[in-house]
Amino acid sequence: MEKEKLRRLIKELEAIRGRHTELISLYIPGDYDFNKISELIEQEQALTRNVKSKTVRKNVLSALEKISQELKLYTKIPENGLVIFCGNVAKEEGKSEIKIWSIVPHKKINIKLYWCDQKFELGPLKELIREKASYGIICLDKSSADFAIISGKNIEILKHLESLVPGKTRAGGQSSVRFYRVRENLLHDFLKKVSETARSLFDENIKGLIISGPGPIKEKFYRENYLPNDLKKKVLGLVDTSYTEEQGIRETVERGRDLIRETDFAKEQELLKKFFTKLG
Repeated sequence: MEKEKLRRLIKELEAIRGRHTELISLYIPGDYDFNKISELIEQEQALTRNVKSKTVRKNVLSALEKISQELKLYTKIPENGLVIFCGNVAKEEGKSEIKIWSIVPHKKINIKLYWCDQKFELGPLKELIREKASYGIICLDKSSADFAIISGKNIEILKHLESLVPGKTRAGGQSSVRFYRVRENLLHDFLKKVSETARSLFDENIKGLIISGPGPIKEKFYRENYLPNDLKKKVLGLVDTSYTEEQGIRETVERGRDLIRETDFAKEQELLKKFFTKLG
């Protein structure tokens, strides 16, 4: 669902209030086991049969059945996830009007949530349409480069590049001078390609850029002016990592959290760390 349509739908759902705890919100991430959702609905149906209020029991069971039928339209959860809202929206006491909304969001959702209340839980959907500061990450060494965007609570890996730069040990028969020159030319070409890729992936809307990676290549890339000026001005800092690729990107977020402390993801990581420290 497009961002503007989602905005209008949120406004519509926000205005709905149940007369009782009869409005169900269900968030399913794209990588979640489809069978487990069916099991969840069955468990909730079993629990609802014990609800004392006949009216509430009837309406919630009807909503759960409607959700169950809706899920049968899918063979698997869409890649971006699935969000379902369902419940009795009748304004008159004693009346029943079960309505359902099924949404495939325009961005991935990472939350799994089942919630039954007098209003729909719209927080995660509002998060999708809220304007957030975006930060670019380039994690590189002589062998590869990875590009990512961190926005809110999400990290999106954008691209991976492999280089042709050989190791420092030269092949038999090559002079050290010639080997060094060939190696330096290949490295230069690779860093130029990294710069061109960064220009194509990161637009003027990113708030900042972090360059990371193991070893000295990140310093060479930054200090020798491979980056165009508009991107170089946005560099927040350089971060040492032990890895490249996806592990290196996540390590960049962890080690560079002081550079991006304004993002929701960094704040969430800090809260989780404090939480587990207290548990310990």
